Amino acid sequence: MPEVAGRVQREFAEDLQSRSGKLAQLLFCANVLRAHARSGKAMPFTEPAQEASGRLITELSS
Repeated sequence: MPEVAGRVQREFAEDLQSRSGKLAQLLFCANVLRAHARSGKAMPFTEPAQEASGRLITELSS
C-alpha cells in the first residue's frame, strides 16, 4: 500500500498541494477519524489521518 500512496502523491502532487486538494485530503482524514470514533476500532489509516489532519489544518490556516 505505501508504494501506491507514494505514486499517487507523485502523480497528483500539483493537485494535492492546491487549496482544494488539501481540503479534499482533510475531508478524507475527517471521515477516517469519524469512522474510528464510531467503531472504536483503529483502522490502517487512523494514525496517518490524525497526523495529516493537524498538518493540513495548519497549512490551510496560513
